[in-house]
Amino acid sequence: MMQAKVGITIVLGTLLLLSSVDCADQFGHATVVSEWASLDYIWPNSSARQDAIDNGMFIPKNNVFTGIKVYQGVQYVTVPRWRLGVPATLNKVVAPSDYGSPLLEPFPNWDMQEIGNCSALQYVQSMEIDPVKGWMWVIDIGRINIFPNRGNPGTKVQNLCPAKLIVVDLHTGGVVHSYTFPNDVVSNTSNFLNDIVLDRDGFAFISDTSGDGGIIVYNSKSRISHRITDPSMKALPDAANITINNRTNTVAIPVDGIAMSPDFKVIYYCPIAGFDLFELPTEIARNPNISDVSRHVRNVGKRISQTDGILMGQKNLYFGALSMNAVYMWERSKDIEAQGSASTVTIQTQMLIVRDDLKLQWPDTFALDEDGYLWVTSPRNQDFWPYNLDITGQSGPNFHIWKIYVDEKSYLSKPTTSSCCSLKARIHEVFIYIICGLGMILLF
Repeated sequence: MMQAKVGITIVLGTLLLLSSVDCADQFGHATVVSEWASLDYIWPNSSARQDAIDNGMFIPKNNVFTGIKVYQGVQYVTVPRWRLGVPATLNKVVAPSDYGSPLLEPFPNWDMQEIGNCSALQYVQSMEIDPVKGWMWVIDIGRINIFPNRGNPGTKVQNLCPAKLIVVDLHTGGVVHSYTFPNDVVSNTSNFLNDIVLDRDGFAFISDTSGDGGIIVYNSKSRISHRITDPSMKALPDAANITINNRTNTVAIPVDGIAMSPDFKVIYYCPIAGFDLFELPTEIARNPNISDVSRHVRNVGKRISQTDGILMGQKNLYFGALSMNAVYMWERSKDIEAQGSASTVTIQTQMLIVRDDLKLQWPDTFALDEDGYLWVTSPRNQDFWPYNLDITGQSGPNFHIWKIYVDEKSYLSKPTTSSCCSLKARIHEVFIYIICGLGMILLF
């Protein structure tokens, strides 16, 4: 009898091991999923790449990615046309090439990358994906070579097309909506449309990093847009110096990061040259008849560092700490619970998620997928802008994409109780109790 009980116990123990959660990642587990010394593309044919280099369509040192979004396992990245020689400004990351780094596949296709064709994409800095519909909202600045400087001697900014917004169905690759911004809302000659968030009522909110900064609000149902400005969106001169790995960079950039609260009641925003995070009620932002929003703007508190992009999940707000080569999160839900009100909550709890002085320089843009992972681009902008990158590969990779498990989905996702990993963990926990209970009964 005892031998039988021991045998059954061994079987139960084996089942327990076999039932272990197959999700190896725990909160904060971070990996570099892709890295590049320089970017390259999937070309239409074998001679197209060399032809593009010969005619100046492709200048490898002028290519860097910034924006990222992930949908159904596919990574989409933007390559801003800051300088000449960028063949495709919106792309998919595809399988590794022969030399080890992934290639970029122009999205939706090569035709949509044609410079000078105002129906095509001229310069995409960022985009947002509605994971419920599978639609990508893409902002096109319409201007290229906005940072000519060194490397493009004798060239100037090219104001090719009015700024526009297009919506692409990711299932078909077709454009389902398009809107051209009027010049009095988004300047054809100076805009820098930077980042975008959405609500559930067809509105898009877009940061404009030109001049003193602003936020563009677009109502896709009425096809009307308007511009919001406020002193809180300006760059602060005393916060423009950002020290990264012992080298100080002056980055006097106004409002850049923008995020939407999961209840769609407020937008958060911040300048790069600044430490404060601000919020504005979406009810106010949506109203084109309110010309002065200042009395509705609220300072939520100071972040630990200047940051570029920000992203809201269903609980927390994620941001890059530029001076620390790190990713942090503001535990918004935790602070709301502790302080008792979402309308007056302030930043109290900032948590370090990951830091890496080599591979996480200038954490730029964030995305949350449906499996609870946070994706981050690290393009080393502080070295790309002054041409301080070695793209030969002899100094190692320059650009990185990170994947970090945070057990959270996008603010646009349908609310769920837990991610796949969390669900497996809870099933595993229940299974442990069952097995332990059976073991006790059999043994005693």
